[in-house]
Amino acid sequence: MYAFRILFFVLGTATVKFTTAINCNGLSELCDLRIDQVTYPGSHNAGSGFDGILKYWSGVNAASCFYRNQDKSFSGQLEFGIRYFDVDTCYGDNQALNCHCSGDASCAYTSSIEKGLLQVDKWMESHPNEVTIIHFNNNAQDEYREEIAKSLKDVLLKLWKPNSSSKLAMNTYYKSHEWKWPTLGDAIRLNQRVFIFMDNNLGQHLSWHSNWFVTSNGVIASSWDSNAVSSSCSSITTNAKKKCYPYADFTDLSAFGSYGLCTWNMATLCSRWLGEAEEECYRLREPMGKTVNFLLVDWIDYYHGEESVINKAKFMNQKNIKKYLGKSIFFPELTGCSYDSNRSGKYCFKYCSEYGWCWVNQFCGDNADICKQKDYPCYSSCEYH
Repeated sequence: MYAFRILFFVLGTATVKFTTAINCNGLSELCDLRIDQVTYPGSHNAGSGFDGILKYWSGVNAASCFYRNQDKSFSGQLEFGIRYFDVDTCYGDNQALNCHCSGDASCAYTSSIEKGLLQVDKWMESHPNEVTIIHFNNNAQDEYREEIAKSLKDVLLKLWKPNSSSKLAMNTYYKSHEWKWPTLGDAIRLNQRVFIFMDNNLGQHLSWHSNWFVTSNGVIASSWDSNAVSSSCSSITTNAKKKCYPYADFTDLSAFGSYGLCTWNMATLCSRWLGEAEEECYRLREPMGKTVNFLLVDWIDYYHGEESVINKAKFMNQKNIKKYLGKSIFFPELTGCSYDSNRSGKYCFKYCSEYGWCWVNQFCGDNADICKQKDYPCYSSCEYH
């Protein structure tokens, strides 16, 4: 009994520095990084399709080709690996709804914000070493922004009340520590693992002194610009070069098309440019000690080859860990052995952050494990067929 009391005292009062005994968002090394030093896979308009087909206010089904951005529930997105949710909002049935909005009455809507967040809550409660970020963005139905903000407040405080001694809570560190961000390890230790950002169009209707949300204006920069997509999505790289602002705490790399094809077709096409755009954004932010934070995509499991947003975030975090902690990490699960027609034999391949999937100069034959035993160097340029 006394031994238990002593152990409880030590764990309950000490400041914990995490080691390899615990993972934070899947990697032990991320525990010692601040949340603004980490790259997160993100879903654009995360609630637009989480509960099926959207509807117009008339009750008629909205065209999924234009209005739907996702096909997984919030819990399904979390299970896939998404840790940043970008959310449009509108108002109906006396509550905030998940929508796809352009700011005015042209919103198409689906189920309530509460229904989606209940899924997040359930998943997060069963995954105690995960941190997630939710951004209620500027695409909120114009004439109902005050009502939306108050509905969001009611739901968020009911689910994740700050300063809860035991239950999952929203993080309050930033405003209570002179505008500094906590590490992922700190957020997990305190069980304040949900970070809420809100555009000022919504946040202005709530008390500025509320410490459970952060106004995103000036804190999160976005590379978004309206871009047509038909046979190419190179515009997301052009936008990254122009708009990855190097001084903001966070940046979201918007890797999706605006019009030209159905949203799912654009998602598949744009995934081919995600790595290139990510590198260009990083080049702008790295000299100022910043990284690329949110990789924002539509239809998260519609991508070209192996170019998933999850893989892209992993390899940016490889850079982050090297830059901020001086450690090198290797992802053996993202290597393989396959036949190279140019060399008439089976060779190892791996993911190289700048070039994508590449052959490496290592024969593997029938021993695929050899590819996972060492971090072989990338070529200066390469192609994996």
